[in-house]
Amino acid sequence: MTDIEGELAEPSTELVPAQAVVGTVKAFSPLDAEPAAFTKMLVARSENYDALALHLRAMLVPGKDFGRIHVAGKQTCSRPWECSPAAKPGHWSGYMLFAPGADKVLGILGLASSYPGEQDFIRAALSGKDIQDVIMKCNLVSCGDTVVSEGMGACSRSEVKGSLNNAIKRACKRARLDAVLRLPSISALFEDDFLEELDRQAKNNNSTSSRARQVNTKFTTGATLDKWPLKGKLEGQRFADMEEHTLDWILRTFEDKPDIYNAALRVREKLNGALASDHPRAPRPAAQHQATTTDEYNDYPEAQ
Repeated sequence: MTDIEGELAEPSTELVPAQAVVGTVKAFSPLDAEPAAFTKMLVARSENYDALALHLRAMLVPGKDFGRIHVAGKQTCSRPWECSPAAKPGHWSGYMLFAPGADKVLGILGLASSYPGEQDFIRAALSGKDIQDVIMKCNLVSCGDTVVSEGMGACSRSEVKGSLNNAIKRACKRARLDAVLRLPSISALFEDDFLEELDRQAKNNNSTSSRARQVNTKFTTGATLDKWPLKGKLEGQRFADMEEHTLDWILRTFEDKPDIYNAALRVREKLNGALASDHPRAPRPAAQHQATTTDEYNDYPEAQ
């Protein structure tokens, strides 16, 4: 190779990306990039991958976007509506992504779906051919019309009671789901029992929130209670007849139940204004009060 003056030029050792060279191979491997640039790209991908996993944890709903399906046949399970994964785990599939969850993934990643074989079935149907099986291919395309993933899906008309329309829709849905699962980031994410862990966390959160709702909603009606509403030693006893130390125990223990707390507080405030040294219900000495409190209330069901 010579330069413009006809002298032999030294070959260039600089790595030029293939996209910048006209007439050469268009593919460019990230491994051919500069080490610093490649390291920066890896860090960015790792952070984006963690962000995607965190976002999917918040977006995917168990039972709607992913879950397990009953795969046992009628001969194996005669009452599938009563069968549960806990009772008969062999009757159920592993955790899998459903079509609504796949559509959420497409929306998050900004991908569109196309079906190159749709026109073939349209022409076959218009020509009067008897179509019994539908096989669809789905391409996931980015904003630059670049195909980033492909998937296949099939459906027989016998699965959908002979409806060609439903067979085509189901085949397209299966192809789209397959294409989503073939995305590199999604397939790697779902390999590590991601959905099973997500379902377990959702169940724990639901039980915790259910308990929180129960605590926050029970005895928060604003009603004026006259008698003790819970079971135990105090069941049916009027707040006005309770001892001072009993009211103090209620005020310490039932702050999360405003109806009970306010009923005890009203009586306690009246006692503070009415009790005197010669009153029959005057406060007892501290030692006697503490002993009575300890002996009398340790076996309350609500205090255990």
